[in-house]
Amino acid sequence: MSCLIADGLSKVKNAILTGREEVKIRKSNFIHKVFEVMCQEGFFNGVSIVDGDIVISLKYDNFGIPVIRKLSMVSKPSRRIYLGKSELSKLRKKRFSLLVLSTSEGVMSDVEAYNRGIGGEIVCEVY
Repeated sequence: MSCLIADGLSKVKNAILTGREEVKIRKSNFIHKVFEVMCQEGFFNGVSIVDGDIVISLKYDNFGIPVIRKLSMVSKPSRRIYLGKSELSKLRKKRFSLLVLSTSEGVMSDVEAYNRGIGGEIVCEVY
């Protein structure tokens, strides 16, 4: 599963570097939920499923600069990173990025997980 996540994040990073408007990624329900969270937080114009692929519409500002500055995978197959609610509150005060978490209640942002009082595995980080 994580190889698919790394592949999807790499495709988005490469599409941003080349200035493309949209990118297609192989469909996976988990990956779709991860990119939906990023879309809800304002990093993409839209995420949809077309012909069995996930199509992500990338977002740029008025000057053509991408909204996403950095996109990185945090938990890897060789090393999983988990955060509890208390650790999440400490991180939230010091960071300006979005953490996407996989929790027992589904995939969500770090702010939503903190508000619900749950922790989880960090999937990726977006600046």
